[in-house]
Amino acid sequence: MVIKITGHSAKSLQKAARQVEKYRDKLIDNNAVFLSMLMDDAIVQTSGLLSSVDHDYEPPDFETQDPLMSGGSSPKMSATLSLVGEDAAFVEFGAGIHYNPTPNSSSHPKGIELGYTIGSYGMHQGLQDEWHYRSGGTWKSSQGTWAAMPLYKAKLKMVERAAYIAKRTFRS
Repeated sequence: MVIKITGHSAKSLQKAARQVEKYRDKLIDNNAVFLSMLMDDAIVQTSGLLSSVDHDYEPPDFETQDPLMSGGSSPKMSATLSLVGEDAAFVEFGAGIHYNPTPNSSSHPKGIELGYTIGSYGMHQGLQDEWHYRSGGTWKSSQGTWAAMPLYKAKLKMVERAAYIAKRTFRS
């Protein structure tokens, strides 16, 4: 965007200031659109991965926060996508050696760093090929679940598509 100031009159400077404010407002609006489009992609990606996992877990739910502007001297816009539910960590990081690599390792690139290693949960029952647990008064058996990594993979997809979405959103 080019803003031309013709002369040094108050009227010329006020006109330039209005143009800058208009550009700022458009940029803020475009940021919200950009984040919403990235979020939509992430939800589609995550939904697809969740629907492809058919192991013994309670499917987590999405929790999203639309683009939100935080104040301060340099305002920032952010959006959030989370998986919530009793078994959300199992879906993201995997559980049990039946579907996952070596015990105490992780298929998830952040698994070891965050302390989510295979077999470490539930008194190390995941080190067995199958284990039993009580849920709602009944005994159930489990072989765990593979690390579907829906949030991690959605993040990778967002990074991959960010430039394309930015070009579509911010072209003027």
